[in-house]
Amino acid sequence: MFVNASYYHSSEGTVIVTDAKRHAGALLQALEEGVQDKQKKEEMMLGSLKEILEIILQYIVEISTVGLEMAGIIVLVSSAVVCFVKWVKRDRDEIRLDLAQGIALALEFKMGGEVLRTVVVREWSELGILGAIILLRAALTFLIHWEINNEKKEKAGKQHKPADKELRGGRKKDKDHEEDQD
Repeated sequence: MFVNASYYHSSEGTVIVTDAKRHAGALLQALEEGVQDKQKKEEMMLGSLKEILEIILQYIVEISTVGLEMAGIIVLVSSAVVCFVKWVKRDRDEIRLDLAQGIALALEFKMGGEVLRTVVVREWSELGILGAIILLRAALTFLIHWEINNEKKEKAGKQHKPADKELRGGRKKDKDHEEDQD
């Protein structure tokens, strides 16, 4: 079903290409030798085509996974740098919230890469490891989103309290002012 080569290490990329060339070469050789059985020719062609498509899928998944993971790294580093600059400038109002949102977004990208990697998993042990990584990242993402929501509620509560006091104070003044006018 799958080509007998590992695809997780770039150093083995030549093995995959060599494997594909070998299968394609065997197909061409069989066709040149004039395989008489039409069904056997079709089976060989479909088998080689399937293996070549699996190799292409494998490379697409690898490149996409690396792209998603790089996006996650870029988001994490950039949000950390921005928050550090805010901390140095003593603009500390939303540092925790901004950093938590950056971490959450970075984890989403990393989790997307892990989910994509499950497409080309060959063994149950690899699937178990990927599943554990996905569950861990999902739990972290959940906790970070929970923290973000609590931080937003806390910030909203702080913003409304002074406004409420001003309104109450303003009403009292108006009532006092009205009593003076009577």
